Amino acid sequence: MGKSRAWGAVFVLVSFMLAAAMVPGAASAVGSVTILPAPNVASPQSAAPDGYIGLTASGYVEEEFFLAGTAAKYSRVGTWTSDGLWTATAAAQEPYLTRVLVRRPTSAQKFNGTVLVEWVNVTRGFDADSTFGQQYPMLLREGYAWVGVSAQKVGIEALKTINPTRYAAITSPSGDGFSYDIFSQAGNAVRTEAHILLGGLSPERVLAQGASQSAGRLVTYINAVHPLAMVFDGFLVQLRSAAGAALDIGVSVPSPSLIRSDLDVPVFTINSETDANGYFPARQPDSERFRYWEIAGSAHAPWFRTQYGNAQAGLPLDNNNCTTVQNDMPFHRVLQAATRHLNAWVQAGTLPPSLPKIDIQGSPRAIQRDAYGNALGGIRLPEMNVPIARYAPNGMSNLTGIGALLCSLAGALYTWSNSEELPAPPPGNGLPQPSLRSLYRNHGAYVSDFAKAVRDAVEAGYLLTPDAAASIDRAAQSAVGKD
Repeated sequence: MGKSRAWGAVFVLVSFMLAAAMVPGAASAVGSVTILPAPNVASPQSAAPDGYIGLTASGYVEEEFFLAGTAAKYSRVGTWTSDGLWTATAAAQEPYLTRVLVRRPTSAQKFNGTVLVEWVNVTRGFDADSTFGQQYPMLLREGYAWVGVSAQKVGIEALKTINPTRYAAITSPSGDGFSYDIFSQAGNAVRTEAHILLGGLSPERVLAQGASQSAGRLVTYINAVHPLAMVFDGFLVQLRSAAGAALDIGVSVPSPSLIRSDLDVPVFTINSETDANGYFPARQPDSERFRYWEIAGSAHAPWFRTQYGNAQAGLPLDNNNCTTVQNDMPFHRVLQAATRHLNAWVQAGTLPPSLPKIDIQGSPRAIQRDAYGNALGGIRLPEMNVPIARYAPNGMSNLTGIGALLCSLAGALYTWSNSEELPAPPPGNGLPQPSLRSLYRNHGAYVSDFAKAVRDAVEAGYLLTPDAAASIDRAAQSAVGKD
């Protein structure tokens, strides 16, 4: 069949679905989807920067598929409180045609059996693979498959705006109340249609993940939808605030929103310092089904993530539109460790370690800091225990709107000097700066202290062995303590 006839069939399918009757009703199971090939024109939106991350060189392939189905939105049953023990029921249904991006090993021998299904982030007004953008070194090294789902209306509609030729057939429902069921159906298709979506790979574990705005969606999904859908074997919730996302237009959820205590699958939540104070009211004890990690000195959108986005957009890797140097605390390394822990938790029941939280006290609530402005408590990477800078959770810019928000979330880095004669604190810092010579008598002493901190982090379980050597090498290559 020619391209024009094939895509004519797609339009017929979409038109048929849009004309179908939309009546309220409760679904007893997750609906099935029809999988269609993406048209062979232009490139997928938010494609992986292959040359930068080495996708092909790592034995991976990226493919895009369209998913057509009918999604339900949910209505609240009874009173919802902060305990997360929420009851929902399926309500009105609407058709949709969205897309998923798939990154998978080309060889079954390389595949480790785990698929990470990401609720892609739409804060920028288009799809962003925010969690993958920090996990990819470990995923490619250890054989994970990844599926990114365009579930929300703004992301689906942006596809047509950015690339109208490739995405002409895309159709979103009327609101984000339907996004939860779209995500369920995409996750279910990873299992039931693996012969198409995964090129014949056989998934053993299907885990859901999402960052920031998408993390809020996952909180509501876990508490209200997962007990009905039962699609995912575990959840990785990254960079969340105290409350979940709205269930539907005008249907907010309680704040704070704890993760329900009667789950049958594990939930791993991981936050940066940027998120710690806002999340504080939702803190809950670790349990057999819940873990919470908090990384001192880290930013919501760190430099590692910015560089991935720069490569994706074809910009220079060092492109920075903020007035402050972006925070480079390697949050991504802890995220990768958390991902591996979640996988082992689901696969073998191995509980991740419970780790200290950032020290937050007072009224108004505030993160407690040392004399130089670095946070106390929390997970402390070697860069925090053997510091050469102040790691601020929020950055600055001269921008407005989304640009200003992104620079704030990128954090800031105020690097200290070897010099005994220190300049005045830079704008935005305003705190005393130690001389690196006063902290470390020479370069060798600094590297020795740093290497010990690396070993401690690996032993504690929040730094993976493959990252340890790279961390020490970076310290060894630095000018800290040198003339």
